[in-house]
Amino acid sequence: MTGPDGERLTVLFTESSRNFGGQERRLLREALWLLEAGHRVRIASPPEGILCERARSAGVPVDAVPMRGSAEPGSLLAVLRILRLHRIDVIYSHSGKDSWIGGFAGLLAGAVVRLCREAGLRERLIAAGQERANDFDVARGMERLVRHFREVAR
Repeated sequence: MTGPDGERLTVLFTESSRNFGGQERRLLREALWLLEAGHRVRIASPPEGILCERARSAGVPVDAVPMRGSAEPGSLLAVLRILRLHRIDVIYSHSGKDSWIGGFAGLLAGAVVRLCREAGLRERLIAAGQERANDFDVARGMERLVRHFREVAR
């Protein structure tokens, strides 16, 4: 699965939580889905966070970013470096701190898209074109979501 122009997306997931609950599990599953679909994925998360360890064990590239506060300059610079080094197409934020950090870094980086989510991927896929939850089809929904990401990135 690729964007409408045939290119793979490069997605940076951000998560400031140091714990590993439902949100972090969902983020990891979504990152793995995108990797399996042929996209490039990275996760930026605090080095002491459980997500860093679990994502690395699952084969997802991880960038350790402290994310001690929403306006912490070191975190902002770290995410900005990641965006530029890996040519990120989409920033997919999950929590308050990382949404501020990722959003501001995306703004400074220029053409990077910042998507802050409050719903799970299933809800996003449904919003991207699935009419009803019981019609949910992961592959078709992922293609629509990728198409949506690519359109917004332009």
